[in-house]
Order: sequence, then C-alpha cells, then structure tokens
Amino acid sequence: MVAPTLTRTAEGDRLALLARGAWTVESADALTALVEAPVAGTQVAIDLSAVERLDTFGAWLLERLARRCREGGASAELTGVPPRFRGLLDELATVNRVAVPRRTRPILLSAVETLGRRTAGFVSELSDFMGTLGLVIVALGRSVARPRASRLISVTYHLDRVGWQAAGIIVLITFLIGCIIAQQGLFNFRRS
Repeated sequence: MVAPTLTRTAEGDRLALLARGAWTVESADALTALVEAPVAGTQVAIDLSAVERLDTFGAWLLERLARRCREGGASAELTGVPPRFRGLLDELATVNRVAVPRRTRPILLSAVETLGRRTAGFVSELSDFMGTLGLVIVALGRSVARPRASRLISVTYHLDRVGWQAAGIIVLITFLIGCIIAQQGLFNFRRS
C-alpha cells in the first residue's frame, strides 16, 4: 500500500493539488493532517488521477477539502477522477449540502417548559412514594392494633427467603453481567 500524499503546486492564484497513494481509513491520521493544512488560491484543482485506492473516508476528506476551499471564496473542482471512484464522489457531493436550521425558541419559554416537566416528574414520584409509605403505615397500624394477626414466624421466613437465600443468585447474576461487560469492553478496546 502506497502512503497517501497531497502535492501542492502554485501557479499565481491557481493552486493544483495532486493526490497520490491509498486514500483509505488505514491512513486516517496522515490523511487528516494533509487535508487540514491551509489552502491558498482563488482556483483550486484537486487531481485524483494518481489515487490508487479510495474508500468512503478518503472520498469524504477530499470532498471536505473542496468544500472548505469553496467556503473560503475559491473555486474548487476534482479533476482526473478515475471512473471507478466517480460514483462514490458524486454521492458524497450531495451529502449535507444544506445546513439544518436550528430551532430557536425564546429562553423564557424554554425555562418555563423545563420547570414544568421537572415539576410534573417530581409530583409523580412524590405521589408514588406517598402511596407506598401509606401502605406501610396502614400495615404497621394493623399489626399494632391486632398483634395476634401478624405472625412473626411468617415474617422471619419471608425475610430469610427474599434476603439471605437470594444472595447466591444475586452474586451469580452480578458475576455474569461483569463477564459480559468485560467481553464487550475487550472488543471495543482492541479496535483502538
């Protein structure tokens, strides 16, 4: 694989850029540095006749370079494009052409909406908490009013069953989730 280069030749206000080598994602760092270098000239021609390999990443960097030149007031064109790269470059030339307009809202309206949503969420959670607390208080009141109705052996049995005997399955599930997270992390860290 030939390392990518971008040779600059200035002729007055015209700048000719000759791209060579493999413009693929394997050379991402080098390509980004080549494309980010300042470009001066009112007419920029980017010659792709010496590009051996081109993928979407490299094509997008070339398109981004041409757009940056156009935004700076220069005319930019891709020349010498081999037919096998023409479809990809034509497709990328149509991507993100129009900036998406940002939705502007008054700051006061946005603040009032945020306050309303948070207040409604807080009231809902408070209602759920108060309902649970009320049920616990009613159950405690019944056991105090009629102590014979509450069975200490039944309460102890359920606390043992739900608490102590469930510890094994909780440890097993925690271990398995840790294994899954470690495996997913291994795949992600291996890529970088």
